[in-house]
Amino acid sequence: MPELLPDDIFLVSYPKSGNTWARFLICNYLTGGKCDFLKVFDMIPDLHMNPELSLKYVKPRIFKSHLPYQPNYKNVIYLARDGRDVAVSYYFQYIKHKRIDRNTLFSEFLNEFNSGNLPFGLWSTHVTSWLNHKTERFLVIRFEDMLIDPKKELEKILQHLGIEIIPQKLDIAVDASSFDKMFKLEHEQHFLVPSLANSNPDIHFVRKGISGDYLNYFDDSLETQFIEIHFEGMKCLGYI
Repeated sequence: MPELLPDDIFLVSYPKSGNTWARFLICNYLTGGKCDFLKVFDMIPDLHMNPELSLKYVKPRIFKSHLPYQPNYKNVIYLARDGRDVAVSYYFQYIKHKRIDRNTLFSEFLNEFNSGNLPFGLWSTHVTSWLNHKTERFLVIRFEDMLIDPKKELEKILQHLGIEIIPQKLDIAVDASSFDKMFKLEHEQHFLVPSLANSNPDIHFVRKGISGDYLNYFDDSLETQFIEIHFEGMKCLGYI
């Protein structure tokens, strides 16, 4: 863990909430659409994987983090996504990284998700830990809003980062960060990226990039249970 500086900025999210997409948007804005899976780790280091890398292209430094509320994170962009979609995406990531058997039922994984036994705890607790303890500088970006208008949400992020807004560069960044292009890059670089190299190549890290995919996996009983457990987090973010 590098020594944190007063002007460090943190892109914080519960896993599978759009952090990688946000990093690609920022990286593509700064590089004129030249970002890839290797460069994004270099420009916006992951505090859980490669914190030793320093930011080369912009100051202050920007780091990715999945931790719940940290009082020493003074400047935070919190990336949020409907927890039901998070659970589905996390399920496929666990299969991809061989943490569960690919024959594991979604309902079985959801029991673990709802128990809070996964590495970053309960989704709703993570959400409320940040929204109830807002830092000195704090911005919430929802995945669903990024899907509706990625340019508008990227502009909010860049303003928070203190980066000059140039409309042409916004268009380039959004186009270069489309899910189709990220999907293609993942396929090309799968065995070059340490975090992907040993995972199942037939299950993609970049999946559908949609909202509401949970409807294909939740029945009424699972959704009722999920809302009971995660009500506060969903309410804070406007999902109820």
